[in-house]
Amino acid sequence: MPLKWKSGSPVSWKFPVPVLKTSRSSPLSPAYISLVEDDDPHMKVSLGSDMGVSAHLQTSKTGNTRFFTSNTQSSVVLQGFDQLRIEGLLCDVTLVPGDGDEAFPVHRAMMASSSDYFKAMFTGGMKEQDLMCIKLHGVNRIGLKKIIDFIYTAKLSLNMENLQDTLEAASFLQILPVLDFCKVFLISGVSLDNCVEVGRIANTYNLTEVDKYVNDFILKNFPSLLGTGEFAKLPFERLAFVLSSNSLKHCSELDLFKAACRWLRCEEGRMEHAPKLMKNIRFPLNEPTGAHQPRADGGLHAHQQHLCQPPAGG
Repeated sequence: MPLKWKSGSPVSWKFPVPVLKTSRSSPLSPAYISLVEDDDPHMKVSLGSDMGVSAHLQTSKTGNTRFFTSNTQSSVVLQGFDQLRIEGLLCDVTLVPGDGDEAFPVHRAMMASSSDYFKAMFTGGMKEQDLMCIKLHGVNRIGLKKIIDFIYTAKLSLNMENLQDTLEAASFLQILPVLDFCKVFLISGVSLDNCVEVGRIANTYNLTEVDKYVNDFILKNFPSLLGTGEFAKLPFERLAFVLSSNSLKHCSELDLFKAACRWLRCEEGRMEHAPKLMKNIRFPLNEPTGAHQPRADGGLHAHQQHLCQPPAGG
């Protein structure tokens, strides 16, 4: 079942590249840039751009030793490896997704440096260590391509068409940054129309933060959720959690009792959950508003056909 989502363009992320703050030494000399040391703001080094010296430098000083750090070298290396991959140069292994025969030539060092799964595969004495072509049965083509592109570019675009393929691949191959981006994507789009499905995805891939967010969302919006078709799709475990929570507001215990009865009636076989659900209804808290009050035992559990009907008043 497709996951309903908020409209809009696909979400894209990339790792930020830090940029050093620079100041022109003089408005009349744009070819010169001053690099200010963070640990010594009184020292400035004026570097002429005609000398081929990059402006993206950080410097520090200990005694007579000066240390230089380039803020762009890591991205240069990443771009270089990506270009080698595109041109098919120096690739030393080919990955094949489990659902097809499309080949993805890559560099073992790049894959191993980004994934504990590949590190173990290429350095841990596994049979794949010496293979030139490896079939990954736990990953499909879309997911594998997303992971490889991310490893080589630090960029990821997500939409509802590729989310679950990407999640499955990231989980299987242990690509933690991609998992984090998927969590952000899921949380940012939770709504009444998709909260049940997002919760299912969170449980499937053990996304604890997403699961907690879904619980909080349902608790805050439970009265509204009752008016949608999504309520009947709630799994037993999540409904039981909601009914037992002290954070649930704007619902009386009688409202919760009726909701539980409605859920039990929606599908055959749900009646086996009735005793556990009813334990979460705090019957003594029902206010005498003229409505018949359900009994806590006996009549509620004796017969399935009477379970979801408040007993007649005496």
